[in-house]
Amino acid sequence: MELTEDQIREIEIRHNVYVADGQYNRCGVNARYGWLPLPEEWVADVQRFYRVDDNGRAQIFDGDGSATTRIQGAGCQTYYPVGANLSVEHEHTEGITLTRADAEMLGIREEV
Repeated sequence: MELTEDQIREIEIRHNVYVADGQYNRCGVNARYGWLPLPEEWVADVQRFYRVDDNGRAQIFDGDGSATTRIQGAGCQTYYPVGANLSVEHEHTEGITLTRADAEMLGIREEV
């Protein structure tokens, strides 16, 4: 994830901090006194969406409608597909199914 110069400047002004390269990720900005969260619209995953399956879980899809098999750079937490021992950062050839809460935490929205 990359922030624009305007977004970085907005954080610096709003929180009176200096944001150096590499001091941010989708979790927020690593400021002097801890992490500052980024606005949700900056980190939303617009390339992916989920559909609710029969069990109420979120099946994750890429923007072209194909099943998502890996999510790199998932943020500051480790997320695991339902019933899997490997995180979403690993290849899941059968596709990735998450809890709806985890999908939302990753910035993935339900298909409209």
